[in-house]
Amino acid sequence: MSTQQHLSSPPQAIQHGLPSGALDTLLKNVKPFTGKPPGPTWESWTTSLTATIEDYYPQMSTGARFRLKIALLQDDIRDLIIKSGKDTTEHFEPFMTTTYLTSLWADYYDTALHSGTLFKGKNIHVACSIASDAAWQLGGTSHWCTQVTKALLAEFHMDLEQAPHELWNFMEYTAGEMDEHFKSITQAVLASQARQAALRTAPGQGPLGQESRGQPASGTRDTGPTTIESIVAAVLATMKEETPNPSNRGKARRRKDRQAKIMADLQAEVKHLHQQVNDKPGKA
Repeated sequence: MSTQQHLSSPPQAIQHGLPSGALDTLLKNVKPFTGKPPGPTWESWTTSLTATIEDYYPQMSTGARFRLKIALLQDDIRDLIIKSGKDTTEHFEPFMTTTYLTSLWADYYDTALHSGTLFKGKNIHVACSIASDAAWQLGGTSHWCTQVTKALLAEFHMDLEQAPHELWNFMEYTAGEMDEHFKSITQAVLASQARQAALRTAPGQGPLGQESRGQPASGTRDTGPTTIESIVAAVLATMKEETPNPSNRGKARRRKDRQAKIMADLQAEVKHLHQQVNDKPGKA
């Protein structure tokens, strides 16, 4: 009888209250909504939050999800919601969609793209994430995908001097091609940075001038080899900055896997550079 009752009961009950530690768990995966670019749009942020809740707390009730959504707003936005009486299920969503229009993000990216400031001061991983967001917020058309890609290439042109010709030789790109193309650009940029790091950290080798970047400098080198760890660490530093608009755990895992593969490729290239240095004629 007890077995029959067990089988007929719901497999998992709806959680009406907030699970212990839920807010802290979600904050580790979804940053508070800022309401302005380059952070995510309201639609994108909500989608990310919903997916994360489904990952961790699939049985959470609608009411609990609503309270968490308000709790995860940036402080000033949450205060505005409460003071204006929009913290109800009836008024909240209409207020957010009309206050934080997606056109605000499109205008921001359009201005930053044409002023040349879209990728300033960003590492290649952050820049690619921004580029993807920008292309979509500007409409996701082949025109905007192409313009954003050209701007990305221009920003990192010093690291792409030895990149494959096909990275530059294109007429237009569509949204479906962006991710793969950005991956190729990222690998080319990191490979260039690995070469520069190898030359900078080689014993007896000072900082390189722009005109000699990527080429072995003349002069006598010490016989001690540069450690692969020190070179990879220099490149790894560029991967530490967290990307904007974090999504669910699946995307985080895929990004981590891609970075692991890139680092493995860099280690192989650094070993090759060591071999070239060791085999150089005249080396003691």
